Amino acid sequence: MAGKFHINRSGIVCVLAETKKQSTVAKNRSQLAKHQDKLKLESIKVQVDDLKEKQSRAKKKLINLDEQKKRLKNWDYSIQQDEDWNDRLEKSDLPDDYAQIAERAYTKDLSKALTPLSQEEYNTQKQEYYRTRSQGIPYVHKPSSEKLESVINHVKAKDERTLRKINKNKIRNSLSGGDTNYINDKNKQFNEKLNRHYK
Repeated sequence: MAGKFHINRSGIVCVLAETKKQSTVAKNRSQLAKHQDKLKLESIKVQVDDLKEKQSRAKKKLINLDEQKKRLKNWDYSIQQDEDWNDRLEKSDLPDDYAQIAERAYTKDLSKALTPLSQEEYNTQKQEYYRTRSQGIPYVHKPSSEKLESVINHVKAKDERTLRKINKNKIRNSLSGGDTNYINDKNKQFNEKLNRHYK
């Protein structure tokens, strides 16, 4: 044992009371530290709960203020105007980004190019698929020549339309006397006005 000791009359080694005192003081300090940590945690939890409650009250106030603002703003409109506006919002259903726009255009294009299958064609293709699958042969779909022709004609017509637009723009630009491609006519007029002013 570390610390001071002495031998009493009977020859037994005794640890002095100081070492006992030190060990009890150390235990008390550790217990006190644990108790203080618990109190700190509890006070922090109470503070967090108070902050959450204050935050929820503030959110409710903001929501109420926003609703009141909307009500005051809507007092300026008639019932008919409000109904028209709501109808317009429902009809618009605008896409969120360019990917959705491209997807809609693609599906619209496909629906024009491809005619849907009749129930008989669908059933025959389904039976053919299951028959070849049960034999272990991979199923290869071969579309009819009419469907291939309709898709090819649709793609050609689309390409012709885009070429006509490009040629029309080239002719318009050559008549204006420049190689500049304008975004629209207003931009072209503005640029010509600037050229007149600064020449």
